[in-house]
Amino acid sequence: MRKGHGIRRLPRKDCYYNSVVVSKVINMIMMDGRKSCAEKIFYQAMMHIRNVHKINPYKVLIGCLCKGCINIEIKNHKIGGNIVCIPRRVSIWRSIFLTIRNMLKICKERRTKMHISISNEIYSTYMGESESIKKKLEVYKQAEKNRAFAHYIK
Repeated sequence: MRKGHGIRRLPRKDCYYNSVVVSKVINMIMMDGRKSCAEKIFYQAMMHIRNVHKINPYKVLIGCLCKGCINIEIKNHKIGGNIVCIPRRVSIWRSIFLTIRNMLKICKERRTKMHISISNEIYSTYMGESESIKKKLEVYKQAEKNRAFAHYIK
């Protein structure tokens, strides 16, 4: 018999903003276990937003995650010998993860300092004019095209 799903463990809240979401962003910035370096990059990005745009950076980050939130995911399934793209709804934590992953992928493609790149991407997503918003719209268009296969979801 199968057991139930495990309990979801949330990361610890960060010390500065006292937020689990900020801690999640820092963990996704982190490479090779260098969390102090990731924290330094993230907090520099937040200070850059505060100094340049004169706005509360935490509110900008939360607004950015709300506007860039991807609620649908495209999964490939093999049905009758054919591979079919099936759109599915995702949970809130999965949508936050997808949003942060898209933003960080775009930041890594840019050839500037990481904290400046992250701050620019967060602010442009907050304003609604970034590449992560365009990726979100592409996913929604693809989900609309494959809506006929949505009944295959178990």
